[in-house]
Amino acid sequence: RFVKLRRVLCECLELINSESIRAVFNISLAVAFIIMVNHYMACGWYVVGTVGLSHGWENWLTENRISEEGDHLYSYTTCLHWSLTQFTPASMEVRPYNVVERIFSIFALLFALITFSSFLGSITAAITQLRKLSSESVKQQHLLRVYFTKNNISTTLSKSIWTFLKNNHFAHQTRSHKAQVEVLNLLPPHLQKLLHQELYGPYVTRAPFFQHFAAVSADCFVEVCFRAASERVVVCGEELFLVGKAATKMFFIASGVMQYEHVDARLCTTVATGLWASEPALWLQWVHCAPLIAEASSEIIALGVAEFREVASSFLFALPKMRKYAARF
Repeated sequence: RFVKLRRVLCECLELINSESIRAVFNISLAVAFIIMVNHYMACGWYVVGTVGLSHGWENWLTENRISEEGDHLYSYTTCLHWSLTQFTPASMEVRPYNVVERIFSIFALLFALITFSSFLGSITAAITQLRKLSSESVKQQHLLRVYFTKNNISTTLSKSIWTFLKNNHFAHQTRSHKAQVEVLNLLPPHLQKLLHQELYGPYVTRAPFFQHFAAVSADCFVEVCFRAASERVVVCGEELFLVGKAATKMFFIASGVMQYEHVDARLCTTVATGLWASEPALWLQWVHCAPLIAEASSEIIALGVAEFREVASSFLFALPKMRKYAARF
């Protein structure tokens, strides 16, 4: 049953995507197993005491004034307390009084020595993993501190730079990037395509055209996500595109805030999370009329125009609907 329970719990753990929840789950699981093992050891300790009592030997039940008809809750908690002391450096007044109890205590200590080390290692590893999840900004702060110290940068300027980065960059990072996980490059093409679809599809389909496109031509949409979609980060003040430049990509804001700064104040607008820009580039030769500037560090999903057209042209059954949409656009 224990093996089956462990397998079921491991399968449940695989369904959890949050690393923080996984770490907490691992810690809780290790603590639960320690309690369960101690429960059975406590029951065994009580049975050993009753054996000595039935044979008229000196035993821990009699010496501690615990009778079989007495308070069962006190008896159980005393046994559990004794069991826990075998796993830790703690001590208590209960001790073995005959050979059987002494042998059971020795085996309990040996078992605790092996299992508790394993449980303790699991808990330590889970806590370490939990700390690592929040260590990126701490690591970057340390690197900056070393850099500033070696280059004699003033404390005031150092603090100002870190405050800016913390408020405008780290606070707006909501997702990890595929490029950060190098092992994903080992995936075969069909898994790469499915991964790209789930990575970029939720953002791309915010545009009405792609929402309909994904429904009527799923295979083509998967190919578009695989070959045309990519991701990038722009920092506060960085220009995503410049005025007068030919548009080569359509952009989706995954997180952050961008500002479209047109010379005509009536056309200036804020492009926030969930919105998109440069859709005309998909259907015609488009030149940017104004720059799009990040007001905070922003995560962008970019859809290459040339790649989109190449993929779309290879799925002939989807072309008439796209031409119809382009004409209406």
